[in-house]
Amino acid sequence: NRTLAPACDDLDRVGREIDELEHRRAALRAMTSAIVAAAPLLTATAILATIATAGTTASGPVIGVLVLWPLAILELVGTVNEASASVPSLGASARRVLAVLDTPDPAPVSSAEVGVEHRPTISLDHVSARWPHADVDALDATSLRLSPGSHASVVGPSGSGKSTLAAVLVGFLRPRSGSYRVDGNDVGDVIGDDLRRRVTWIQQVPWIADSTVRENLRLADPSASDDELREVLRSVRLDDWFGHLPAGLDSQLGRGGSAMSGGEAQRLALARVLLADHDIVVLDEPTANLDAVTAARVLDTVLDHCDDRTTVLIGHGR
Repeated sequence: NRTLAPACDDLDRVGREIDELEHRRAALRAMTSAIVAAAPLLTATAILATIATAGTTASGPVIGVLVLWPLAILELVGTVNEASASVPSLGASARRVLAVLDTPDPAPVSSAEVGVEHRPTISLDHVSARWPHADVDALDATSLRLSPGSHASVVGPSGSGKSTLAAVLVGFLRPRSGSYRVDGNDVGDVIGDDLRRRVTWIQQVPWIADSTVRENLRLADPSASDDELREVLRSVRLDDWFGHLPAGLDSQLGRGGSAMSGGEAQRLALARVLLADHDIVVLDEPTANLDAVTAARVLDTVLDHCDDRTTVLIGHGR
């Protein structure tokens, strides 16, 4: 496309400049490391040469100290050099943390003591909500009533507010207008931790702890036995994956579930749903990364297990 050609050329040029800067940075680091490493050896050699040239005598311990002290300085300087290289990234991380701390809580903790009853009824009445720093509502005048054990399907295109609805239901985001009630109590008067023990949200990209399979599953039920954990993995069709793990339930999943595919991470999150006893389950495109046959089987298993729970299934559609 001729209209895009100049922009592509500019991107290529910027890319080449970035590559060149990275090469220079790497060469500078290599040179600095070489100098730091060579300095103690050169210093010790110079000290020994000076002693020999001057014709003076020195005891073994004195010579040892004179030779080894540059090595001690190397260890100190090397540590400072490595730390200084991390300063830019640490500064950027600190700014991001401060930005989060300065952001108003979208769902402030309630000072009330209203608990959530088992299997509650939830209702939204013309609820509108928006994310922090947003100028428009992501959810607009939405009404919904879910009695205990009911199932609902919410379908819409990307950007239609489906995930915002899920965030409101679980209490991560407060309505800007309208009302959200749990068993007749305004959600602002409900104890946040109690609400989230009753309502869970399985997101499109679930959170996986940098720990073992066992510990990730026991987040849902700390008392679950190893046999129960293996059974729940079979229920969500993770038995083949589990059978190839090097250490079984003790296998590490890596940071953010790096040892898993997207579909495997989704099924592990669904296994938590089977283990836990949440009253209301919000499933946000829970099988998006699975093939059609596996998705149907896994979803049937989860919905059967949640037959007596309130379930909101969020899907993508036009």
